[in-house]
Amino acid sequence: MRKIIALGIMLLFLGMTISSSIGFNLEQQSTIATFDGNILYVGGSGPGNYTKIQDAIDDSLDGDTVYVYDDSSPYYENLIVDKSINLIGEDKNSTIIDSNGSSRCIRIKDCMGGRLTGFTIQNAQDEGVYVRNCNDMNFSGNIIRNNGMLSTHGPLCGMRISESKNCVVSGNIFKNNLHDGLMIFSATTENNIVTGNVFENDGFDSMTPF
Repeated sequence: MRKIIALGIMLLFLGMTISSSIGFNLEQQSTIATFDGNILYVGGSGPGNYTKIQDAIDDSLDGDTVYVYDDSSPYYENLIVDKSINLIGEDKNSTIIDSNGSSRCIRIKDCMGGRLTGFTIQNAQDEGVYVRNCNDMNFSGNIIRNNGMLSTHGPLCGMRISESKNCVVSGNIFKNNLHDGLMIFSATTENNIVTGNVFENDGFDSMTPF
């Protein structure tokens, strides 16, 4: 009887160990349930991982996380995010979203909560990141560079926030953008926090509030 109990305990422990290793290894599977939603993976070697960031965004739901590996970087995409999700890159220095001289690199609109972190965002014709009508967002730990350089619409910037409230912009590097690194625009934009960012060689002022 004691042997059976001991064997049962060993099997239970082994099952917990296997579950733990699967849950914390991001390479193992393409979607893992979390308290806030699911994680959808882009790039990397996991089964079922997406090859395009936009495809993962399109399949996500509010509260999900889209995690992007740097294995397939740079990603030549123009993203539209219209859901309250977390968009997270593996490493801001090596997980690159490149607009390749067209449009905006990332357009985020009508989101009530979410996060953008861990990316280099570059080479957009217009803004690198354009945020409109979003509340309670966090934009941190990104490199936003070389945007607005080919635009005929100017003046344009690395990141523009319009008609949004209670957003945090922190710990980003704004570099070599045509006009401002960061532009806070519109009288309806309020209660936003901008802290700990670095501005390098942007065209005019580092940050302009409108």
